[in-house]
Amino acid sequence: MTQAGTKDHPITIAPIPERVRVVWRGRTIGESARALELNEAGYKPVAYIPRADVDMSLLERTDRVTTCPYKGEAHYFSIRDTGARDDNAVWTYETPIDGVAEIAYGVEETSQGQGYATEAVDASVCWALEQRSVRAVQAVTFAWHRASLRVIEKVGMRRVGTREHETLGELLVFERRR
Repeated sequence: MTQAGTKDHPITIAPIPERVRVVWRGRTIGESARALELNEAGYKPVAYIPRADVDMSLLERTDRVTTCPYKGEAHYFSIRDTGARDDNAVWTYETPIDGVAEIAYGVEETSQGQGYATEAVDASVCWALEQRSVRAVQAVTFAWHRASLRVIEKVGMRRVGTREHETLGELLVFERRR
């Protein structure tokens, strides 16, 4: 679970363990086993669902943009279908501020499991370790983030401890040395 925001305005983000279905006007427009629930002070919980799990053909980007001091800039989409439209009904944080990044990032489903992340991370770690001044490379991730844990393990990093972050909570620390 991620903890962000401030003491006066706490935000928590956690995986939703069950499958989430998004229904609009009786029609399923999204379904995901990878949804995250964001709880923000004074507001009802909100589910964030990867775009790969939503029928994006029904969403139309609008010009509306709002700014949240705790999450960043929100961009909006209208939901539309023959004979029905709900303006600015969906929003996304494409470049959220530190502490809530997971509500934005994801890898398209067709690219998952192809080894792209492992290849990129391994190349980056190898390059870094070739630098004279670098003796070790560390990676930090959440214990629940299985995809990151798989990549970290595949590139030969070993767990060296945990780190407590002021707003993010407990993080696992991994390292690969020369």
